[in-house]
Amino acid sequence: MQKNYNKEFHLMATVFDENLSWYLDENIQTFTTAPKTVNKEDEGFLESNKMHAINGFVYRNLPGLSMCKGDKTTWHLSGLGSETDVISLYFQGNRFLYRQNRKDTISVFPHISHTITMEPDSMGQFEVVSATVDHYRGGMRANYTVEKCGLFQRQAEIMRHSKTFYIAAMEIDWEYSPNRTWEVEMFRGHEDNPAHVFLEKSDGFIGSTYKKVVYRQFTNDKFTKEVERTPDMDHLGIMGPMIHASVGDKVKVVFKNMASRPYSIHAHGVKTESPDVYQTKPGETHTYTWYINKNTGPTTDQEECSVSAYYSTADVTKDLYSGLIGPLVICRRSWARSLGLKKEVEEFALLFLVFDENESW
Repeated sequence: MQKNYNKEFHLMATVFDENLSWYLDENIQTFTTAPKTVNKEDEGFLESNKMHAINGFVYRNLPGLSMCKGDKTTWHLSGLGSETDVISLYFQGNRFLYRQNRKDTISVFPHISHTITMEPDSMGQFEVVSATVDHYRGGMRANYTVEKCGLFQRQAEIMRHSKTFYIAAMEIDWEYSPNRTWEVEMFRGHEDNPAHVFLEKSDGFIGSTYKKVVYRQFTNDKFTKEVERTPDMDHLGIMGPMIHASVGDKVKVVFKNMASRPYSIHAHGVKTESPDVYQTKPGETHTYTWYINKNTGPTTDQEECSVSAYYSTADVTKDLYSGLIGPLVICRRSWARSLGLKKEVEEFALLFLVFDENESW
């Protein structure tokens, strides 16, 4: 047993390419329904043999990842594969410490290992997943369980401070490139301008305007007056409002779904009232509660504020590509900032993302 720790786990995340196994031909003969019809060069067949696994299990089948609330837990994380297999492991529900920094996601490059520590305070069943879309859909997902092991342990927490935000999901037409003067300067009339494929409507293409669903902030629970963005927040673009919270805050998000299908609003790596995220139906309003406790905010070795995100979890991939994401900034509590005595620095939130409109709702 490792000293000073209650639980110790090792996760090895890799894509087992069964096409390169010594036993491929034997597996075809043994396990396929019609071995003579198999074409080993078929793209679909090749892809089907790439098993996106954690410790050799796919789609949440890995057993044994259970612990008690508050257990001192150490995770050893490894990755294998080629230079394309950059695995980003995200622990839902609870954050961890890595090199004295509190995080919820860590990148594991091939043949490099990391050790992280966790004292889980959110109970329930959660996932540890590779957040890369290809890995996530391919099944690189495992469940871990945090159990109630003490009489006085509870999920909800008593927080000294409270904040409320009124946010709605709204459908809009989004223009990716409202101004195209940059093309003249960048390409000066050359025929190799790649922008035409993405921005022009000719030849059966959609162009640069797409229907999206976005998060937008309102003044109260009537949801009649939208909060106008100040000039310093215009840069957020398609993203939802920048939500600020400090350690010790109980954040209530009154969420109204003004769109045409079920959505939710969930804070990345933040403790909530329930491990299951409620799906808000179209036209419905639901209140989500986030607990910004000491295991959520930055450590004293980190910068004063750390950035996270909030998004919809009805279908994480399709909801994200449809437009539902916003920045969440969590800071150590500062009375000077709370009283307005400390001048804030300028803040920018930048989201680098290939919006795959083929995956949009």
